[in-house]
Amino acid sequence: MAKDSSPVLQKSIEIMKNLQLWPQNEQTNLRRRYIIVILLCSPLTLGLVAHLVVCLKDSIDVDLSANIAVLSAVAGLTYMLIVFVWSHDKLVHLLAKLGTHEIFGAPDNFKKRSGRLNLYSRVYLYYADGGLLVYALWQIVEMSECRKLNQEKGLNEICGLIVPFWAPFNIEWFPLKHIVWINQLFGLYIIITGGAGVSMTTFEIAQYICLKIKHLNRLLREAFDDPREEIIEKKLLNCIRYQQHIIRTNELFNVCYKHCNGCYVVMVGIIIASLLNQLLKEKSVGALIHFAGWVCSFFICCHAGQAVLSESLTVPQAALDSKWYEAPLKSQKELLLLLVRSQKAFNLQATPVGIMSFDLFITLLKTSYSYFTLLHQST
Repeated sequence: MAKDSSPVLQKSIEIMKNLQLWPQNEQTNLRRRYIIVILLCSPLTLGLVAHLVVCLKDSIDVDLSANIAVLSAVAGLTYMLIVFVWSHDKLVHLLAKLGTHEIFGAPDNFKKRSGRLNLYSRVYLYYADGGLLVYALWQIVEMSECRKLNQEKGLNEICGLIVPFWAPFNIEWFPLKHIVWINQLFGLYIIITGGAGVSMTTFEIAQYICLKIKHLNRLLREAFDDPREEIIEKKLLNCIRYQQHIIRTNELFNVCYKHCNGCYVVMVGIIIASLLNQLLKEKSVGALIHFAGWVCSFFICCHAGQAVLSESLTVPQAALDSKWYEAPLKSQKELLLLLVRSQKAFNLQATPVGIMSFDLFITLLKTSYSYFTLLHQST
């Protein structure tokens, strides 16, 4: 890495390496390795799809809320993670832009903020892993209830597995059922924790961009403090270049994450509605943990977009707070160019839905409620 550079996303990258979403070294063929991981997780997806198809085809009296929620999550997150892996080269370039400070200097409180973001990432990982473990163990606790329901309704549901599963032959014997359980846990760990990691990196990168904007604002406010024209011109030119650097960084941020965000928005509405329906019908602790995790995860992504959007609009005020009125006419004209570009707010796109923001978060909750009422009436 370049001189005067600071590593960013340290904890998240460590997590990504464990999940095979980041290369262990320069010789690692990341794409080929992740295809192998996806193939190892495929029995989880195939079992979910088969269970849903069989229940719908035979009109089996089973609540499919959990099936729909998990299948939506697995399918959507798998797509997101594939996009993330295939964008690795661009992500490395993006992190280099965020961590290199040799031209414009390090943003204020950069190390302190990096440490805090690493802590947030660690806590979020613990929640994702802990929630998954509780969800898995809770299905074992509810085995007796599942078997009772099978007897009452004449069903053949496989009890004790983490998520609904159907197989064309009997797997209710040792060790086949236990192998299926372990495969489900492995698949959910890779996919769910990986998706949580991607959403967390979205938040972290947005915070680093906001730090750069705050730094630019400080430099702008100080640009006209020195009465010497050559110093003013030098400082102002540095601010203009810094602004262009931040703009390009945000554009690269969008290139890396816009398709992930778009997929995330589409699937989260279905997942939240399905989990809410399951929660009200079954009063399941696992469903509650799952529901809270998804709402929190989507809020984090929307917060990332809103933070970048709001912070980018503070640049004009920072310029106006400076002593621009004492600057030479040439410098005032150059400042106008910076102000014109500052009128266009940054955003974090969610292709093809829109942009990540608090407005989108509220809209999606309303949409999820509409899905929930439809699902609740039909099941």
